[in-house]
Amino acid sequence: MKKTATFFFILLLLTLLLIFAVYRDLSLLYFINMSFYVGGAVLFMGILGFVTQKGFFDGISYSFRRIFRAKYESGDEMEDIPRLSGIVSMDLRPALLSGLMLLVIMMISLYIYYL
Repeated sequence: MKKTATFFFILLLLTLLLIFAVYRDLSLLYFINMSFYVGGAVLFMGILGFVTQKGFFDGISYSFRRIFRAKYESGDEMEDIPRLSGIVSMDLRPALLSGLMLLVIMMISLYIYYL
């Protein structure tokens, strides 16, 4: 939980820095726009990493290995290539939760904006 809170505050700081870098002014509308971009990008990368980690793309990479097997002289080199799900081994929950929390804050801000 501590990692998630730290990552969330880093995302909030990044959002504020991007607001000042892009818009050079702070307003609720600018916060809604930038938090959507930052939260959506983090959530998208977290979901992509999660899907990769669970082995969804292993079948595709195995198919490519079988197709391009003729390029290699021996099959031993093909077996040395790790599965794609084995490459992504980090904990993605803090990124997923932080991106989701930022998008929830964005939705609350959007509700306040339209009141």
